[in-house]
Amino acid sequence: MSTESPYRAEDYTVGWICALPVELAASAELLDKEHPRLPQDKKDSNSYTFGSIGEHNVVIGCLPFGQMGLVSAASVAMQMKSRFQSIRFGLMVGIGGGVPTESADIRLGDVVASLPSGQYGGVVQYDLGKTLTGGQNIRTGSLNAPPQILLTALAALESAMLREKFDLEESLSSLGARLSKFAYPQTLQDHLYKSTYDQLEERDERDNTDVAIHYGTIASGNQVMKDGIERDRLSTELGGVLCFEMEAAGLMNNFPCLVIRGICDYADSHKNKGWQPYAAAVAAAFAKGLLGLIPATEVAMEPTIEETMKDLTAMVAENNDLSQRIEEKVLTAEEDKILHWLSATSFSKPQNTARETRTPGTGQWLPELKTYTDWRDSAPGLLWLHGAAGSGKTVLCSTAIEDIQKKERQLAYWYFQFSNDTTQKVGNLMRSLIRQLSTTPLSDGISRLWHDHNRTGSEPGIEELAKVLDEVIDGHKEQVFIVMDALDECPQTPDQPERVRLLALLLNLSGKHSKNLHILVTSRPEHDIHSALISYPSINLEAFVASDVKHFVKSSLQSGELKVWGDDIKQEIEDGLLSIETKRFRWADLQIRRLQSCYTNDQIREALRTIPKSLEAAYEETLKNIPKKDAKIARLILIWLASSFRPMTISEIAAAVCLPHPEFVMRICTSMLVTLIHEHTDTVIKLAHFSVKEYLVLDTQKGMIDEESFGYQFSSELAHATIGNAAISYILDTNSIDVSEQTVIEKSLLPYSADYWFQHAAAISEYIADFPHLREQIDRFFSPDYSKSYLNWHKIYDWDDNEHGGPYNSKPKVPGQHPPPLYYASLFGFDHSVQTLIERDAEIPAAGETFENACIAASIHGHSKIVAKLLSDG
Repeated sequence: MSTESPYRAEDYTVGWICALPVELAASAELLDKEHPRLPQDKKDSNSYTFGSIGEHNVVIGCLPFGQMGLVSAASVAMQMKSRFQSIRFGLMVGIGGGVPTESADIRLGDVVASLPSGQYGGVVQYDLGKTLTGGQNIRTGSLNAPPQILLTALAALESAMLREKFDLEESLSSLGARLSKFAYPQTLQDHLYKSTYDQLEERDERDNTDVAIHYGTIASGNQVMKDGIERDRLSTELGGVLCFEMEAAGLMNNFPCLVIRGICDYADSHKNKGWQPYAAAVAAAFAKGLLGLIPATEVAMEPTIEETMKDLTAMVAENNDLSQRIEEKVLTAEEDKILHWLSATSFSKPQNTARETRTPGTGQWLPELKTYTDWRDSAPGLLWLHGAAGSGKTVLCSTAIEDIQKKERQLAYWYFQFSNDTTQKVGNLMRSLIRQLSTTPLSDGISRLWHDHNRTGSEPGIEELAKVLDEVIDGHKEQVFIVMDALDECPQTPDQPERVRLLALLLNLSGKHSKNLHILVTSRPEHDIHSALISYPSINLEAFVASDVKHFVKSSLQSGELKVWGDDIKQEIEDGLLSIETKRFRWADLQIRRLQSCYTNDQIREALRTIPKSLEAAYEETLKNIPKKDAKIARLILIWLASSFRPMTISEIAAAVCLPHPEFVMRICTSMLVTLIHEHTDTVIKLAHFSVKEYLVLDTQKGMIDEESFGYQFSSELAHATIGNAAISYILDTNSIDVSEQTVIEKSLLPYSADYWFQHAAAISEYIADFPHLREQIDRFFSPDYSKSYLNWHKIYDWDDNEHGGPYNSKPKVPGQHPPPLYYASLFGFDHSVQTLIERDAEIPAAGETFENACIAASIHGHSKIVAKLLSDG
């Protein structure tokens, strides 16, 4: 039974806001005393933690799970100050990405506090501004500085630190002792990579792990900063920033506060969440120490936030120019919302990756080639670059994009990726192209799409998108460039004929916009692509790749791990690698890696003597070298990576193959086969190259391929059955529990399983009889005995509810509030389950939400046998 709180809303004078659960946990643990919760206000949807630090009563609010950014932060702050009207100031406490420079030696685990510097009040919104003629970007609107009482406290804190009378260690050590995840991460490395290359920066080691405090400008925006080059460019443009984050700019003009960030990464592509708990802890410890230096009597004398904002509103009303800027800012925010709805896919990440992996000096022939320069400078139309597997098409595509960008041309680009289902949809491609080519004010067509679909939650069709894309291209008086990489990685199957739509789109765009549209595409010379594009100008990479591979090999011997060998050995390596008649980047890279594991001259010469002559032979050798004890796990890892519907984190893959520690995955599967990509919240693992998937996945009509005969290779059907079995088993295993947000965090594979089990099963519907165990699992899922699992599935993923903001849908679900099993069995096309449910006297027509009933759902998705069965029995 909950304890009634002796405190009232008006007793709380400090508002403390966090963005992530890990930040909230660290902050709550550092309260001197935690108070009972106050009764929930019907007008306030926030969830609060209450407590005291020294003489101050503190209310902590956290952004809704899965929601980040300026708008979410502003919403939490507005509701907080409306309910707790005695709040005098705020603290925004959490993690951020540091920007190390020569003048600011920022390390992981340090603290950055917002302090007025130069033209900014401590926080600048870096993605809000106007582009002037000539490309100059100016920031519009201004953000307030922290309240004076907090700036005074910062000065007192810095003085105390200089006199060695202020130390965060007591708070940090006690927290780390209670909860080890918040302790200093002794096993993790603090690596800073160069922004332009995937190489470590050389930095002096610190003598200790003491927390360093940095004061200055924090850059805030609506998207995660994870590009070292863009980070440094923006920092220079803004006069030097110390940190990037996503919430502060939403608060400063409505919720006067100090922003405190613990540094968990360096705002580049090497993000991972290992440092997040400790970074959250140091930020909370700093905020606690700061409050300890502010007497409660001084806080009581400060005006409330509401009073401060009234004074500010009066000042704004007197300044027409400032009012105009605020109006423009609101309009820009609305346009940002529409564009984010249109496409939230990160199209630039593959470009950044390709650029970082490019060997300097390779591909420089392209910008000088007459066929290319004619297309770029004077001959609008379509240009096709084609080459075999591993010939460097993606890296060359990044070279073309950089060349086009040099003269600030209107450009949009897209990378199809075999390992990312999102990039394989033509609809997603078109939405991204529209967004990239849009100008302000937005076109009528974009606004029309928004109004027609956003309110109902429906998605625009290909024809609608094509009309808007035509309109956007026509709206540009200057030349427009569209670049697409890897058309062959856009799938073409009976169930997913995306490539047919893609080729039709290319031909349509090229024909309609022949005067101002330049399209460049890359691919392998697949039959259907060759047939569609044969009449267009093309460049066969075979004539150029050999010289680039030679340059790559020479560069690897001069600057890579092999540079330590003597000149004679390096010459032998060069001669050996370049003696192979068919030269490919991917093949050469694999051989360089192979030679890096040699330690003597004899080992080098033996490796050169036994060089695999092809990519396929290289992959076969690599797989044979996996220890026999790890073979089954390795095969299962490769099945998941080759056939999952979205990129998988290394934690998810470890859970899928029952490895207790994620790092074991990379110990079993060599980097010749898989690669890691560091994201904001976790590390993504993927197959190292499309050719790995081509080698592994056999082209068969049926799925019964035994591993004794085919080793590591498998059919697409077997892969989908394997993943489908594992995923639905994960859901069935929840039959005895109530799934909560904590369950989803602890069972890392649960969100993927909920989102995609039925898609894997549907992918092999034609052969479902060959996989009786999967068929039994599906029938079990829809049975009354597993009604709890069915309910839990709805909590995690609800087909008919597109409004949940994270991997856990916390909206209460009880029987009767969601469609019955027959509806979803019909919707997904599981006729065997439909038959079983009808035999169990399931009610027909089984009402749904998106579709009125099971029969309509089956009809719209083309499940004619199920429609006939429902009609005959209903």
